This record gives sequence, C-alpha cells and structure tokens, in this order.
Amino acid sequence: MFRQIFKYNRKKLSFQHKYSICIITKILQYINVTNIDIQGEKVLVIIDNFSNSQELYKKTCKLTHDWKDVRFFSSKNKAYSWINQHKFFISDIYTDSDYGIMIALKHWKLPKKIKIHVYEEGVGTYLNSLLKERRKFRNILLKIYGKMTGNELKIGGNKRTKEVIVYNKNFYQENVIFDRPITISNFSNPFLIHLLKMNSLFNDINKEVLDISGANIFLYLTSWEIIEIEIMENFDAKIIKPHPHIKEKIHSLNKFDFVIPADIPAEILILHLLNNNNKLTIVSNFSTATLYFRKNINIKFIDINSENVDSYYISTFKKLVEQLS
Repeated sequence: MFRQIFKYNRKKLSFQHKYSICIITKILQYINVTNIDIQGEKVLVIIDNFSNSQELYKKTCKLTHDWKDVRFFSSKNKAYSWINQHKFFISDIYTDSDYGIMIALKHWKLPKKIKIHVYEEGVGTYLNSLLKERRKFRNILLKIYGKMTGNELKIGGNKRTKEVIVYNKNFYQENVIFDRPITISNFSNPFLIHLLKMNSLFNDINKEVLDISGANIFLYLTSWEIIEIEIMENFDAKIIKPHPHIKEKIHSLNKFDFVIPADIPAEILILHLLNNNNKLTIVSNFSTATLYFRKNINIKFIDINSENVDSYYISTFKKLVEQLS
C-alpha cells in the first residue's frame, strides 16, 4: 500500500461491501461528484493537483456521514495503483475524464465488472471531439490510437465508460454522438443551487472584498497561466482570481487590489459581488465559471483567446450559453 501524506481516516475496506470510488483533481470536481446520487458506500480519492487540496482533505475526512473513507495521493498514477490493489472491493469509479492513452491503460487493467462513470468537468465535456486544431501531428497519432483501440476521442469515449453525467443532458445528446450505447444522466440538482449548499467547505473570501458594494469592479479569472492584462478603465476595485491548478500562493500583483484564494470557486465570488449590487467586468479565457452569468446585465465579459481554446470550443461555449438562457 502507498504511504499516505496524511493519516486521518484510514479504514480497511471490507470484502462484505463493494465501494464506489470518486476521484477529484480540483475543488469543482468535489462539488460535482457530491451532486451525483450514488448508492452504497463511497470512498473519496483526492489528487494533490490543486490549490489547498490538503485543506479539502482534512475537511472531508470529518464528513464521515458522506464518505466511508477519504484517500489523498500525490498523483493519479499512485491513486490508480491503490485502486488496482483494491479492485476486488470496487463496483464503480466516478472520474472527470476517461480521455487519453494513459487513462485508457489504467481502466483497461481493471476488472470488467467495475463500471466507469464520467461526470461533467466543464465545456470540454460537451465537445464531440477533443482534437486540437493547432496540433495536427498529435491529432494524427490520436486518430491512429482511436482506430486501433476503438476508443472515441471525446469525454465518455472510452469503451469501458458506461455513463456520462452532465448538467445539460439535452444539449449533450444533441452535440456528442457515440458509436456505442452509453447512458447519459443529469446531476441531482442544478449547479448553482448545489454550489451554494457547499459554501462551508471553501476558504473565506477577504472581508474587504465582501464589503464592496455598489461599485464598478474589474475581475480577472486566470487560466493555467497568468498573462499580462491591460486595464484601460478606472475601476473602484481590481480583483484577480487564479485558476485552481495554480498551487503557489499569490499574495499581491501590482495592478490588482485583491487576490482571491485559488481554491474558492469563481462562481461563489461572482455571486457575492452581484448580491452587493456591483457591476462587473470579467476577463477570462472563455471560463466555464462564467457560463451561468453570461446573460446578466450587470456583467461585461471580455474573452481572451489562447492555445487552450480553439474555434470549436468557442462555438460550443456560445451554444451552451444560449441553451442556458
């Protein structure tokens, strides 16, 4: 067995039970995986791949009514090694992605009796193909891999996957076509309603930020990298919210008045600011966190193109916004 980074909730799995394993690599995925109606006993597996993951581990270890056990691993490879060691205890695996050669190999090693479920992670889940326009040589290799294995190049495309769970089932079924039978399900509750129920898990937002009212606010939601943003207008407050996968703590950036902890969902921050009658200008890389606010008249959106998004992603993003309105 792999040595765990912490030793809070170590429990032995019993041969008398079969367990559902829920894998998360960032806090949004915890929000989503707790919004699935999973019967029986559940084990949470946290990958140390996001800001304040250790804090989430400590908090969830105390939620014994939700989880039979909570495990913490430094990488997905170590997590799946542990899963392989306990594969005869496991009935189901819930994960954010089944896409890629490495994850396919991990699932291929597991007994066929284990059911793989993939839950929505963002706009990428609604793409019918995850091939990137700019990566032509890589696309050729992936297409060869797809033909050889029979795996489709999309979320839910792995032959072992039995179910995809999303917030917008009708839109998903219209946009994502499979060559095999697969179950498409909705989460138990709408995203924003469930998010607000989870508020106690998140670190506190700076009180000064929560006290801002009736102001004109500039908010930058970063992607995996922080880029130089030119702020043209005068704003009452300038706020930066780093991407959850940016694990290094950012204490200050010269042109911003406030830095929000990376692990706080951007949706929570936006809701607080709107509830205080503020007007927002939000800059992002077509962030999924902005999906549910795109029709709000008190928000102006500035979208930045980057290598992370191509025209197909942007088109799907805009269609999904229309579906939500």
